[in-house]
Amino acid sequence: MKVAAIALAASLLAVPAYAEMAPQQCGEEAVKLGLCDVTTNGDPFPDGVTIGGHLQQLNPGHRPVHAGGTGQAGDGAGSGGSTGSGGTETGPESGVVENPNGSFRCGRACPRFEPDPKPEIKAESVVLPSVVTVSDVAHFFPAPPAVRTEPDGVGLKNQPFNTVASSTAQTRHGELFGLPVSVRFTPAGFRQDWGDGTVTETSHGGVSWEALRQAAFTPTDTSHEYADKGTYPLTISALYTAVVDFGELGTVPVEGVIGVPAATREIRIFRLSKALVAQDCLNAPTAPGCPDS
Repeated sequence: MKVAAIALAASLLAVPAYAEMAPQQCGEEAVKLGLCDVTTNGDPFPDGVTIGGHLQQLNPGHRPVHAGGTGQAGDGAGSGGSTGSGGTETGPESGVVENPNGSFRCGRACPRFEPDPKPEIKAESVVLPSVVTVSDVAHFFPAPPAVRTEPDGVGLKNQPFNTVASSTAQTRHGELFGLPVSVRFTPAGFRQDWGDGTVTETSHGGVSWEALRQAAFTPTDTSHEYADKGTYPLTISALYTAVVDFGELGTVPVEGVIGVPAATREIRIFRLSKALVAQDCLNAPTAPGCPDS
């Protein structure tokens, strides 16, 4: 019996390293491979020792680590177990460690798994598109232009109605064709949809009458005359050219011009009536020729 116990101990020490294994009930085969804690409970195998316990996870390249717990006495001539450490790791190579409550935790030498890094895109392996269209960069569109009118929201029939709009160069960042890019937008003019069927384009957004040192209701590059009174929807769009920057891979211009509209404004056009009056209609509204006469 003593010889069998010594032979069993020698076989446990000679077990080679194995890959990680999930905890499960020990079988006789696993015990022989050295994957279990060894206890004796008085029910001998033919060699006089009963083997039981639980599998412990192994670290690649290391033997099993028998952690905390109290050893039990062997029967017959076998030697008794030693007193455990209550879950203390046995050294820098410790793997799975048993806690006092019978659960297991990972020791210092357990493997640590990190997500695979995002593969680096090599410039020579990517072919840039020969053409980038306006629809390709639709989700990169810049901010709309700022717009004001003279007079503010109202005008007179057959009289110049002036508009002033502004835009700036802008850059947007994101992904295109699965690649990180930046899209540079450069102002290229303005488009005016006056709402009466007339659409014009100008190279600039316009200048106020005051900045031009002109009298009100005089023509400018960005003014319009409405032929009839009424309410008209005015929409002014900023025009841009764009270039897609693929970083080290190079740049590709966007084909065509991109129009970004500002919010539509309603413009009220009135008719101007002139009449000879006897007095100032503001001070004498009932005077001949005044509206209240």
